Amino acid sequence: MHIFGRPGRLLAFAVVVALVAVLQAQNPAGQRGGATASARKKLLVLGDTHTGYTHDSIGHALAVIDKLGRDSGVYDTYIRTDSQWITKRDVAAPARNARNLNYFDAVFLFISGEGDWTDQQKQDFVSFVKDDGKGVVGAHTGNGAFYEWPEFGEMMGGYFDNHPWGIWEGTVVVEAPEFPAMRHFPRTFKMTEEYYVLRDKPYSREKVRVLAHVDTSGLDLTRPDYHRKDADMPVALARTYGKGRTFWSNFGHAADTWDNPDIQKMYLEAIKWAMGLTPGDATPSAQSGTELPAGDGRDVVVAACSGCHGLSTVTEARRTRTSWEDVVDEMTGLGAKIDGDAAKEKAIGYLRRWFGRVNVNIAPANDLQEIGGFTPSEAAAVVRYRTRRGDMHTLDDLKKVPGLDLAALERRKERIAFTGQ
Repeated sequence: MHIFGRPGRLLAFAVVVALVAVLQAQNPAGQRGGATASARKKLLVLGDTHTGYTHDSIGHALAVIDKLGRDSGVYDTYIRTDSQWITKRDVAAPARNARNLNYFDAVFLFISGEGDWTDQQKQDFVSFVKDDGKGVVGAHTGNGAFYEWPEFGEMMGGYFDNHPWGIWEGTVVVEAPEFPAMRHFPRTFKMTEEYYVLRDKPYSREKVRVLAHVDTSGLDLTRPDYHRKDADMPVALARTYGKGRTFWSNFGHAADTWDNPDIQKMYLEAIKWAMGLTPGDATPSAQSGTELPAGDGRDVVVAACSGCHGLSTVTEARRTRTSWEDVVDEMTGLGAKIDGDAAKEKAIGYLRRWFGRVNVNIAPANDLQEIGGFTPSEAAAVVRYRTRRGDMHTLDDLKKVPGLDLAALERRKERIAFTGQ
């Protein structure tokens, strides 16, 4: 009897049924990453650059976004390089198995140029966010599009202007470490990228939450192709728009960037936030000064920093008085709101008090206590020691002072400076 005879067919059928049962037990209802197909969100990914610049990294970027959804089980990805599905209306024949915006929970944009969207498509796209409470995530040139459609720039938080310094290794400063797409980053880190400058308008810290920026302290901001009047170069921002949410990040110029686990996690968490799956505060940066401690001069610092790099830049760094004087002078030169010498001295005093470093070789005892965190007896011991022994040059030298709490000193060592630092 052949295996494919009737008894063989029954045996084969029984084996198939058993295998299906085993597979369903291992992966019930087609689960992937812990979510059923019906529970997974839907992400429309657009890589339409036919009227703009096409980055070599786009293909890999879209593949990564698809894989992040599959591996996490959070969403299913639908990739398009045209705008047919940017509509709330039914897509007409001959298109088959088509979708429209009503089907999706968020849109991911790696686009550029003016595109060919109709006025109705633009209206539907804004309504998708503003009225339906859905989300948009833009990568790299995701805000380098639709310059002739002002509401797009408003909704995305700004427009790309240029990249005067091309590709370079910059120091990124995280301003919103509690935001889900920023949580995994250190407060500062190095990153090679084609860093963008945003147009002066509509970008504003009065409207968006700047999540991270690149440090511009080593750049020549007087060059003619740098068009901003401040030193503000955000690399990630978020905002609410109507009922919905938008996110944009500078990162993604090179294909290798998309293999960076930190960048992958940033975009995954941004997509989850845009879909409303995770909470995240998008209060505009200019309105969020609550992280600074109360004290004389705080109001001056809030007013000065909120219009430029943001308050977290202040909280990130500890400096000596001389260094803070230089910083405040630079801020004033860039147009920061510090009116008069009295306000300037208030700002320096506040920054020195809360974010200062104290030179243990020259500081009076009260500064050692107020800024360095020494107890009165410890401050007196430091003064006596340096008077007898001379300057200290390292933390190990300072630890030789009798009577210091060495464990506490180790915890606050970032407040300590030595001559020459």
